[in-house]
Amino acid sequence: MIARFCRLILIFALLVQAGLAHAQEREDQILLRDLQDILSHYVTANGGLENLQRILSVRVSGTIFTTGMDQPAEIILFRKRPEFKRVSMRMPDRSLEIGFDGTTVWRTIRTNFGRQVNVVDGDEAVYFTEDAAFDSPLMLAYTNSPLVTGVRLIGTERIDRVTCYVIEMLYGQNIRRVFLDARNWREIRIDSLDPESRELRSRTTLGDYFQHEGVWYARSALQVRADGHETEIRLERIDTNVGMFDSFFSPPAELR
Repeated sequence: MIARFCRLILIFALLVQAGLAHAQEREDQILLRDLQDILSHYVTANGGLENLQRILSVRVSGTIFTTGMDQPAEIILFRKRPEFKRVSMRMPDRSLEIGFDGTTVWRTIRTNFGRQVNVVDGDEAVYFTEDAAFDSPLMLAYTNSPLVTGVRLIGTERIDRVTCYVIEMLYGQNIRRVFLDARNWREIRIDSLDPESRELRSRTTLGDYFQHEGVWYARSALQVRADGHETEIRLERIDTNVGMFDSFFSPPAELR
């Protein structure tokens, strides 16, 4: 379950959001038909490829609230190129750290009864490393990264009277459908589908955008899984190019 939280915070904080302030959408708006042109507009709206690649690390803090929790928990996400990742969650009765140094996924749990450290494997490790790449799926598609395959433009769809480009790709263990606002180049919804049955696994809605150093980020994210389980995340602060040693992401000494 914790790994699913971590995957959502990555969608929330690391999907590099695109868009400049635009006027209201016109009904006669001219829509693009070429996928590469759409991805190019997405990147340009964030200041261009050079601006995005200049971000080498990021620290995101906020709160997370999910079905079954009595109150929100504090959460901090640390990311560093190329694929270092660490998440810290603090709850009233315990704290959790889970990290990835490019090779090993590890976890530390602290409670009133002590400290537990272990290597994470299986499905939980897959969930945590699925989004290990620093750049967003759309950025990876734009740069022709082998991490995303089968990228295609399905067409357009209207969501709450907003026309969106629908871009589908295979990324990690899921098919991703990204709904990109045709007015301002910001992701407003991400659907995760089973790659075999193509049934909906989860739907994440992004909103309340703000701009930081030329890049747009969603301040809020709501994920609803197919089983009805809901997780809501609220971003409170983001810092980029924060100094982080690689060793910060390494497993605790007792696991080395």
